[in-house]
Amino acid sequence: MYKQVVAMGIMWVAGAGFVIADQQILDDLIVDGSLAVGQDAVNGEDFGFDTIRLKENNLRIHFSDTSTSGSFPSTDWRIVINDSSNGGDNYFAIEDADAGRLVFRVDAGAPANALKVDGEGDVGIGLENPVLELHVAGGDTPGLRLEQDGTEGWTPQAWDLAGNEDNFFIRDVTHASAIPFRIQPGAPDNALTVKASGKTGIGTWNPQAKLHVEASVNEVGALLVGPATVVPTTTLHVEGNAYIGGTLEIASRRALKENIGSVSSDEAMAAFKALEPVRFNYIGEDESQLGFIAEDVPELVATKNRRSVSPMDFSALLTRVVQDQQQTIDRQQATIDTLSQRLEALEKRLEQGE
Repeated sequence: MYKQVVAMGIMWVAGAGFVIADQQILDDLIVDGSLAVGQDAVNGEDFGFDTIRLKENNLRIHFSDTSTSGSFPSTDWRIVINDSSNGGDNYFAIEDADAGRLVFRVDAGAPANALKVDGEGDVGIGLENPVLELHVAGGDTPGLRLEQDGTEGWTPQAWDLAGNEDNFFIRDVTHASAIPFRIQPGAPDNALTVKASGKTGIGTWNPQAKLHVEASVNEVGALLVGPATVVPTTTLHVEGNAYIGGTLEIASRRALKENIGSVSSDEAMAAFKALEPVRFNYIGEDESQLGFIAEDVPELVATKNRRSVSPMDFSALLTRVVQDQQQTIDRQQATIDTLSQRLEALEKRLEQGE
């Protein structure tokens, strides 16, 4: 009878009667049914589909590793359910018990599929069926924040990588949420490519130079202007000086052009005479340069609303002027040759006394 009572956790103590004692089971324990543990478990507990139920006002499961050898891991872990203080948070967490630090936490009220790992190992955030290694879904601008928080002495800085119906963008959160990079939905294939060689392509996957722009002449240009506000009207827009340490190729095939017509000598010469070379420096820069003011050059070279000048336009203008001058030189040379011949003939006649 004594052994049976002790096995039930009750023992007789002289002067105190029967008292509750801890039970130690020195064999496997099999419970044929559900198990309720905790101060608030009651007789006749309705388990539903639960096999094990923990039931009291402070729920914790402690994994105490008793390893003592220095070569074996011994960190203790704890599953923590909710804060134990009045007004505390509701959550499920895994705690590094030795450090007293929650390393994983899920707050009450988290939405369905807040975190999902499927059978392929793909991780979904906000969806049930991720299709890539990491798949983030949300109803309004899903994104990823990268934040250097300053805890290791480096200057705090936060970046957002996000996208919505307007654009895919990188946002500099720390500096007034500026957006230095964005891509609009519907951008064409190879709008911008950077190859392993360091060559950059715009409109091409196979750039042949450091910068290769694959586009029609009407789409390619450069605005070389000061820091004034300018609305870009060309594919390549440069505010300030542009330096190209290689070859700049501008497409000029006949197949890319229409409304082709010749430039008359008179209009070329008139435009040439109207050019006013000036010396200047760009605002904010000290280096003096020679060039033209876009608003002042003739329309044959650049219209005022373009607010720019094109090296190709100037080359074409100067080519026509030089061609005309060469024709004049050729005519003058022919005249000189004729006069030289006549003069030589006259001198011979004089020598002969005619």
